[in-house]
Amino acid sequence: MSPQGPSQADSLAAVMRDSIDAIYSSPAKRCVQTVEPLARSSGLSIDRDGQRPPRWPRGGFLAR
Repeated sequence: MSPQGPSQADSLAAVMRDSIDAIYSSPAKRCVQTVEPLARSSGLSIDRDGQRPPRWPRGGFLAR
């Protein structure tokens, strides 16, 4: 993760915490570090199996 990464991950958590139902991450360390603040703030666990859910759009995020 870059030096700016932790603050960017915190910003992501602040913006998205109330608009998600699940968190999926690659098991790669950098990916998990990116979504850990989101998991803490939303109370959700991180699914780290490395498989995208079948409904994921090409860009990677599900919108409500």
